[in-house]
Amino acid sequence: MASAPQSTHLFYEYSSTVLQFRLGRGHPAAGAETAPADMDVAAARAVRMLKQTGRSRLLLLGLGDGRLARRLAAPDVLPPDVEFTVCDADPEHVRAIVVSESSGNPSRIVPEWAHPFGNKQLLVDASPQALFLLLALHGYGPDTAVIMQNQSAPPSPGLQDVRRLLASSSRHDIPSEPASSPPVIASILHPDEPGLDAFFAQTPDWARQWIVVWDAPDVPDMARRMAREHCPVPVTHLARELAGDFSAQRNACLSAVPAGHVLFLDGDERLAPESWALIPRLAAMDVAGWRLPRRTLYPDARHCKIGYGLWPDLQLRLFRTGPGVRFERPVHERVAGIEGFIGIAPATSILHHSRLLKTPDRLARKLQTFDNATQGAVSHRLAGDYPTCECAVLDAAEASWHSASLVLSADHA
Repeated sequence: MASAPQSTHLFYEYSSTVLQFRLGRGHPAAGAETAPADMDVAAARAVRMLKQTGRSRLLLLGLGDGRLARRLAAPDVLPPDVEFTVCDADPEHVRAIVVSESSGNPSRIVPEWAHPFGNKQLLVDASPQALFLLLALHGYGPDTAVIMQNQSAPPSPGLQDVRRLLASSSRHDIPSEPASSPPVIASILHPDEPGLDAFFAQTPDWARQWIVVWDAPDVPDMARRMAREHCPVPVTHLARELAGDFSAQRNACLSAVPAGHVLFLDGDERLAPESWALIPRLAAMDVAGWRLPRRTLYPDARHCKIGYGLWPDLQLRLFRTGPGVRFERPVHERVAGIEGFIGIAPATSILHHSRLLKTPDRLARKLQTFDNATQGAVSHRLAGDYPTCECAVLDAAEASWHSASLVLSADHA
């Protein structure tokens, strides 16, 4: 588990970047104001709960009108060893409160009581998954932290999801020994995908085989040559035209996978060596499927997109095959039919190189393929104003999770 300065520094950098994205787009605070007497009562209750439980973390769900957070962060209110974090899923609302508290200063992006290297911090993201994972990575949970709902904050389905996810997850050690039968790697690829040599070259020696379905009427000669020159394990090549249905393409690939575990990767995705090493160890656990965080690298390999669901972008890519396991939906496909617990492997990030490998024209054509698959129901567009974060910040959060995972209860699988 990371120390308090490391974790709060992560919260500060992550939240600051997300809030900068909405600079100047805030709206007035919503929800009932909290009277000073009520704040004193709420603060006294928090201190009492901390003492009764012996816990050293306090998580306040919702910034609300900001006054309860200020009260709890004031000197000598909380015990000095307590780490205090305010969590909110509405960046625009938080931005409005922060600006109003700073006498309308539009350059202020975090409250005055929050400090990057202190133990009082604000964590903000519109994605409940991002909030949950950041909190869980740093040891926040119903058995380690006092979790309070801010009564001045309006009802928030996102924060309700955060609370449920924290309550449903538990930390489990990853076995040191790999599964007796390692996973098969599977992919659906287009012959013109850039960087296929590096894609196949990343293959670990432990892999049983790689199964590829090419978007083509016949297996291209270059595909066989590429795999033979760069892939250290046997490759089974199949050919099938995509025809606008990504699930059908993946199911065709899945039908060729032998019994056991399979790892699906796209042609613009990579795993770091340490992540590859974890895959067969994850397959040794009694977990039916694994969600892996995905980082979309941009504008270079040292940064990735964050905020509004762009991270952790959890992908169910490693799972146990079975008669009812299949992909659904023509685009943005999902795995269905998995029976058993679902886990999250925080330190096994997929590195998404799409924005680094593909030209804007190629990306536009790919998005048009997505549009066609939805028959015009969804319009995909490239956006240039999403926030980014240094990958090193997320690396620090994952540092203590190379031998541990999160397993969700059946209700949240």
